[in-house]
Amino acid sequence: MAWGMDHQAIEAGLGPAFILTIGIFAIALAAIVVPWINEATAALAGAVLLWLVHYVGGTFSPALRIASFEESMAYVDWNVIFLVLGL
Repeated sequence: MAWGMDHQAIEAGLGPAFILTIGIFAIALAAIVVPWINEATAALAGAVLLWLVHYVGGTFSPALRIASFEESMAYVDWNVIFLVLGL
């Protein structure tokens, strides 16, 4: 069992990686909605924290890994990234 969760919850996709992802997303969203810090800083901090948990933490605990770096980079639309940077 990973972090005290039963096998049914893990098989349903509700493992520790899912729980941490939802928590980090909720905190980043709250930081954007309630202006605690700059919106771009909150989004970047959320992205970095997700990367640290899933890629760095995933090397120590396989239950934290969601996708490999190559799989996640396949979802990045570089045209949009460069468009936003150009603005």
